[in-house]
This record gives sequence, structure tokens and C-alpha cells, in this order.
Amino acid sequence: MAPVQKRFSEKIKEVTPVRLIAISFAVIIAFGTFFLLLPISSKSGSVSFINALFTSTSATCVTGLTPFDTFSQWTVFGQVIILILIQLGGLGLLTFTTGFTLLLRGRLGLRDIQLVKEQTSSQAIHIRQLLKMIFTSTFLCEMVGAILLCIRFVPAYGPKGIWISVFLAVSSYCNAGFDILGFQGPSTSLINFQQDPLVLGTISLLIILGGLGYVVVNEIYTLATQRIHGEKKGFHNFS
Repeated sequence: MAPVQKRFSEKIKEVTPVRLIAISFAVIIAFGTFFLLLPISSKSGSVSFINALFTSTSATCVTGLTPFDTFSQWTVFGQVIILILIQLGGLGLLTFTTGFTLLLRGRLGLRDIQLVKEQTSSQAIHIRQLLKMIFTSTFLCEMVGAILLCIRFVPAYGPKGIWISVFLAVSSYCNAGFDILGFQGPSTSLINFQQDPLVLGTISLLIILGGLGYVVVNEIYTLATQRIHGEKKGFHNFS
């Protein structure tokens, strides 16, 4: 058994980072399809393979295209699966796994660093700092967004409003385009909130922050920090 595992490990090491990223997305899409095909995932008890595959692919690749209204078709279990796919797709599966590698090992190998650079399109040398920024900024933005949305959805829908807020916050930040507001009417989405500045403002800001990307946010943060520190020390840039 050990020689087989060794050969498999060696073959994995021979795969280029770009191919490994593509393979990783294919694997997560396959797992997502499997779980969406389970009777517990669909309110009708069954869904065709092509529709489960399409939904899984759309969620993982955060396109927002779907053959069904998410609330009307999928149970809470199915919605959770879709949300996990959105989060993995938004973060980048390799970013996620590399983060846990760093957490468990305490360090990254050259191959891990190359994978993160390919996934994030970054040339940054401080990979540990980049990963910390990615996870921190993602979950912080999503948490704050969910809290703000709860101000509107919890009074309107009770405890269910918490789940709606979390789902919309993650979907918005990852630019996924999925929503679970179909209980208001099939494919209603945010139509009933078109005059609500809190809901539209929060979701718009999440979309912008998520769309900017990790590297851009990191550069803005670094520049702002340097400027603040420079001003505290009495240095000014007049250019």
C-alpha cells in the first residue's frame, strides 16, 4: 500500500501548479454534484445529473447562473452545500488548502508558494502575510456584511433572517449571484428591497470589496498603513 501511495504522491508532485488548480476545481465540482444529487438536497427529492452538475459548477466558479430558483428547489442542506461551493470558489480551493497546510505545518514549501502565487496572481514574497490577509479580510467582510443584513432580515423574517443574511453576505462578497429569497416569489431576488439603502448598500459594498481581489486590497491596506505611519513620524509626501 505504501509504494502505491508513494507513486501517487510523486505523480501529484509532477503536475504543474496551473493544472493542479484546474484539477482541484474539477474535484470540488464533482463532490458538489454528488451532494446535490442526494434526495436530502432537493425539495422535490430528486434532480437530474445535468442540473446538479450545472449548479455545482456555477457555484464553484461563482457565475450566478442557475437552472432553478435556489430557495424553491433546494432544501437547507442543499443551500448549505451551494454556500460551501461558493465560499471555496470565491477563496480559491488552493488558497484554502494552502492556508490549512500553513496552519498544520507552520511553514510552506516552494511548491505551496508557487500554488498560492498561481491562485492569487500575486508575486508577493510574504506568502504567509498574504494568506493571513486573504482569510482575515474575507471572513471579516462577510461577518460584518451578515450582521448589517441581519438588522433588516431578522425583524422581517425571524430566525430565518440570520441564515438569509449569512448566505447573501457570502454570495455577495464572492460575487456569486445566488440568493435564497425565492420564498417571496420565484426568482424574486432583491426586487422587494430596491428602495432599501441598508440592504443594497451593504450588498453593493461586499460585491466591490470581493471584486477588487486580495492583492489589490492588500496593496491599498499597505499604502494606507505606510501613509499613516509616515504622518505620525512627521513625514509627508507632497507628490
